[in-house]
This record gives sequence, structure tokens and C-alpha cells, in this order.
Amino acid sequence: CDVPIRISQAALGDTARVPTLDGDAEIRIPAETQTGRVFRLRGKGVKSVRSRSHGDLYIEFEVRTPKKVSSKVKKILEDLEGEIS
Repeated sequence: CDVPIRISQAALGDTARVPTLDGDAEIRIPAETQTGRVFRLRGKGVKSVRSRSHGDLYIEFEVRTPKKVSSKVKKILEDLEGEIS
């Protein structure tokens, strides 16, 4: 399952609602999460054909960037880039 998250969620950490077969589940996003990091929710995946147990659901977070950026946001990102470098 691919789940889009905001830059602030990836950098600072947050929680996200993830769709599962049994309804939505909440998962914690640790601070400094990178695009492509995969998390596992045990027992929230597809039911096994050979047993009564459910498999695991794997979640990949995708950090989304805005398509349009205001001048205020550009300034904040430039200041942030100076701090990170």
C-alpha cells in the first residue's frame, strides 16, 4: 500500500491513517522518514488460503512535494536548506 505524506510529517514525525481490509488503521510515522521506507502492519493483510491467519500489510510512504509554492514557503524552504547543509 502506498501512502502519500507531507514533508513536515516525514521530517518531524506524525501519525497517518492507512487503509486496510478491515477498515482504516493508524500508523506512527517516525521523524526523519525517507521516501520508500517500508513499514509492516502484522495481521492486517490478505487472509491466507491454507490457514485462518491474515498476512502482513506492507506500507510504503511517499513524501509529496507541493506543485505550487508561495514566496513565503520558498523562503522557509531556503532557510531550512541552509540549516540542513
